[in-house]
Amino acid sequence: MVVLSRVKVIPRHKIQFLRQIHKSHSSRFSSALRKGSEVMIQVFEGPHSQELWEQTVDFASNLVNAHLQNLIGSSPDEPSDKPQKHPCYLVFDGSE
Repeated sequence: MVVLSRVKVIPRHKIQFLRQIHKSHSSRFSSALRKGSEVMIQVFEGPHSQELWEQTVDFASNLVNAHLQNLIGSSPDEPSDKPQKHPCYLVFDGSE
């Protein structure tokens, strides 16, 4: 299980989804609002969503690149047997 010591947990009720930006076979990207600022959400889907989420948290939390959006939060790191009810997601800053 991923330890989210470097990534803040952001509950779903604190995010207002706006629109879907992109969908792939394993995740969707959406624009959203959090505390009045625009953010990007990556929601992981499918049978390997928990594993992909863990790998992405590990990778994105170590990135420092001016050309990429910063990881600012995540769903709780509790595994779920019902991913539709408790999806794995990441929250990235909305700056360009």
